[in-house]
Amino acid sequence: MNAPPNIDTVTTHSGSGVADWLTNETRDERFIDNIFAELCIRLQQAGVPVKRASLHIMIYNPQWLGARMMWEEGMREARIERVDYDVRERSEYIDSPANEMNDGATEVRENLERDPRWAASTPSMTRCGRKG
Repeated sequence: MNAPPNIDTVTTHSGSGVADWLTNETRDERFIDNIFAELCIRLQQAGVPVKRASLHIMIYNPQWLGARMMWEEGMREARIERVDYDVRERSEYIDSPANEMNDGATEVRENLERDPRWAASTPSMTRCGRKG
């Protein structure tokens, strides 16, 4: 997918402008990863200190269980990866916050500075911990 050329990286958008854009101006966008990347950029422009973000969706497609989109500051496009059905059998998923959420947890919190062992046991958190 290609980032839309109409993202103005200089203009500051208000918080309500972001909600208005998301509600009214994304209906013709074909690719969710483009919407996600532009949302992250617009949130930054509105003053929200977003450095990195990820969006995980379950698709229930015959070929894939879902997809994840990852965005970091400076990126014009989000990186998208499909997730295979066998992910639920992998140890990194079984011990992950995503599995806790799918099992019904309403939130998952952990202070990585207080308990680095937890971060080391969760590969995605280890990457986040290294980046700050």
